Amino acid sequence: MNQSLEQAVLKALNISPEQHEKDVQQRISEFNLPPSFDYTDMTVDQAKMAKLTEMKWRYKRDLIAGFTTEATGEPIRIKYAEIDQINFTKRSNAVALGTSELTFDFGTADGVKTFTTDEWKVIAKDAESHEMAVYDKLDNARNQVEAATSVDEVKAIKWSE
Repeated sequence: MNQSLEQAVLKALNISPEQHEKDVQQRISEFNLPPSFDYTDMTVDQAKMAKLTEMKWRYKRDLIAGFTTEATGEPIRIKYAEIDQINFTKRSNAVALGTSELTFDFGTADGVKTFTTDEWKVIAKDAESHEMAVYDKLDNARNQVEAATSVDEVKAIKWSE
């Protein structure tokens, strides 16, 4: 939404820009809270299911948080939400097939940046490393959950930050 249209909508709804920003930040913080479970009356199997739900949420949160690459010689944050992953995959396919331009623009968390195909190959490796590191955390948590024999053991399992 362009700036003036957003301002007109906020004015029509009688919402100040400050209140709108506060509401947006509240929604973001609510999204960033993991599911919360009361393990009090759960069986071990129920506790395991609850913990796996929490761990899968944390996996998705960490995956879409993106990663930093230094493919250009300076740190650049790469966004990795679902739509970013789709765009990333399309660009990676074009680079791999040799159908990409030698340099191209791509949106990052730091704004639109220009990359070469060689830089993109490094970024793709960094993306794979990011995905594998986050998946390894999930796999580790899943193994701990499966090995737990009591509700207290399940509750004690933490996501490695």
